[in-house]
Amino acid sequence: MKLLELEPQFISATERGWQDVSVLSEAQGIYFLCPHCFKKNGSIGTHIILVWFANRNVPIDKTPSYRWQAAGSSYNDLTISPSIDLGIDEWHGFITNGEIT
Repeated sequence: MKLLELEPQFISATERGWQDVSVLSEAQGIYFLCPHCFKKNGSIGTHIILVWFANRNVPIDKTPSYRWQAAGSSYNDLTISPSIDLGIDEWHGFITNGEIT
């Protein structure tokens, strides 16, 4: 599955949460629809996954507290490491070169 299918949006942290930004170079994180739920529900009723990037000055109080490494230039070639693990009975997977596995 392509990341683009999951309605991704690059974001930057604000005092009240986040704001959308247009390019990875300005982003401190990303959100996208959960691949596990999307396969069952489509976009209706599917929650989002929020990932903050390491080394992008994300305030320490922003959750989730873990920070992922991000590489690439856009949604099409984004790679995030390590894997994203939402816990028991939830999605655990990878984003590699814009592909969700």
